[in-house]
Amino acid sequence: DKRNSLTEMQERKGEIEVEVTQKQMKQEQLVDRIQEKYDLDLREVQGDVTTINITADGQTTTETITAEETITETEVPTDWDTIRGDAKQDRQHGPGEPGGD
Repeated sequence: DKRNSLTEMQERKGEIEVEVTQKQMKQEQLVDRIQEKYDLDLREVQGDVTTINITADGQTTTETITAEETITETEVPTDWDTIRGDAKQDRQHGPGEPGGD
């Protein structure tokens, strides 16, 4: 029964990864089309507020961060790609486990 459950979860994970990849590709296509049509690179546009949903132990909390809070004292913007990678690694290994935090 646990093997079936694990297999189902692995299959679902694979499905979700495919969906995420498809959405990322669609997002890139939209960004490219907007760049071509309006000569505007959305990758350089920064909004006033960023909302982050954090899920731990089945509980989701939402944090809202202003643009000013994303700049450190040295005026270097937050490296969101690194943060996403760290979060992904924590989800895969769990905090405190090898490969996790």
